[in-house]
Amino acid sequence: MVRCKKLLKVGISSLIMISPIYLSAIDSDLEQMHKSDNSTSQALSSLFTISSGYAYSDWKIPKMNSFNQETQGLNLVWFDLIYKGNRDTVEGNRNFLHYERSFNDDWGKNEKIIPQHDILGSGGSYELIKGKMTLPFSFQANGDEKSIFLKASMERYLSHVSARKVANFVNKNGEIQQLNQGDSLYFETKFNEIALGIKQNDYLESFLFFGDYQKPYTVLKNGNEVEKFKDYLFYSTIKSYGIGINFSKTDDNFYFNPLFKFGLADIELTDDFKLTDIGFEKSTYLQFKLKLGYSFNPISSIKNLRVNIQGVYDIRYFDESQDGTTYVGENSTNRDEIKKAFVSLQYSF
Repeated sequence: MVRCKKLLKVGISSLIMISPIYLSAIDSDLEQMHKSDNSTSQALSSLFTISSGYAYSDWKIPKMNSFNQETQGLNLVWFDLIYKGNRDTVEGNRNFLHYERSFNDDWGKNEKIIPQHDILGSGGSYELIKGKMTLPFSFQANGDEKSIFLKASMERYLSHVSARKVANFVNKNGEIQQLNQGDSLYFETKFNEIALGIKQNDYLESFLFFGDYQKPYTVLKNGNEVEKFKDYLFYSTIKSYGIGINFSKTDDNFYFNPLFKFGLADIELTDDFKLTDIGFEKSTYLQFKLKLGYSFNPISSIKNLRVNIQGVYDIRYFDESQDGTTYVGENSTNRDEIKKAFVSLQYSF
């Protein structure tokens, strides 16, 4: 356990002081690794790349004592359009657009739904759209050309919450609605993020980010629900901001892509009521995302045709407490864990 504010100050100060040296060293190492890569990615280098396929997604959330919350394993169809790049191992291509949508959207249609404006009334149970645009200028640093990019994503899940006993739901306006045992609600959990960054080379990106998402939430301290609020379900808004680093490495047909984010976060229980209003300190935000994949050419006579198989593990922690101590892991104030598996067909031209 470490002190929240101290951890944040040390992390940011260290990054500011060592990042020029550290990134330069990484650049050198990655350039050496690039020399050992085979010519697969070079053969695929092209102006446009399109890909489409199937994905399965699973979202795991913290348990709540007074409520049952269920998320659905989602079957997804997705589509990529990439400009100036080969296969999307790191979202590191100059410009791209990515779209995913579920196709098992009949889940829960016959369930009792308590009407209120926060509920997803129609549409899919999952949808994601994200994109990246590289700005039309670059600059020189340490003898290398760097580019600046913007990335944005909008993601939404449908989750089902039912009351285990008589409890209360508090909407974003602070209005309280009593729930009887067995009453059900459907929530649209929204993940939104925008990032501004520098592409150091083909393997490394560093960036600043701002994110916010809305989700059903009960107040937790040290992994347990706070007694005063244990029977209250909030439709909360969580805002995070900080710094991130994105790596990529391709070796023969395999690719490896870890992403790290570190920053601060605010948890808003309603529009006018935050966790800090009841004695909690500002949260730290930690995210680790790992993407592993295998790409191969199924038809040798069509060189620019690829099949991609990919797995993604994404975990996000919001850590805080009332005494300034940060609890990591299962004791976090909030924790989201997302797993995805992809298979796709890709063509470059």
